[in-house]
Amino acid sequence: MAIVAPLAVAVTRSWRPFVLLALALVGQVTLFLVTVALVARTRPDVPHLTDELPPTASFPSGHVTATPALTACTAIIVFRATDRTGWRVTGVALAVLITAAVAFERLYAGAHYPSDVLAGLLLAGAWTAACWWATRPAPEDRAKERATVHPAEHELERE
Repeated sequence: MAIVAPLAVAVTRSWRPFVLLALALVGQVTLFLVTVALVARTRPDVPHLTDELPPTASFPSGHVTATPALTACTAIIVFRATDRTGWRVTGVALAVLITAAVAFERLYAGAHYPSDVLAGLLLAGAWTAACWWATRPAPEDRAKERATVHPAEHELERE
């Protein structure tokens, strides 16, 4: 967030990327901690690849909850900031690949059950969608934001 938020605010000249990231990540941590406290499932009884697992319980995976919240918000910001297909595809592909890699690593390391990872994905997906909806620009503001980010492109469109 320390890199994505300032860069996105500078490129878009809007406060929305910062608010989207802040809401998504603070909300994700809150939902994760509440769910961990309510469910309190122990970690799988398998050999772990790392000796020092976080003291939190297994359900849901905090890593898998945080990763899609950050990467999906970054992809949303890229979508809002550009009309270029290459950037959009790259943003979505990176979000999917990074999230899948983290989910696989948490399973491979023996830190979580598959249901912990799935719950983390669902929790992050639902929360991120709600944050996107809450911070999306009004229809009339979308045209203004695009014109601000890509003024040369919009000048050509007007001619």
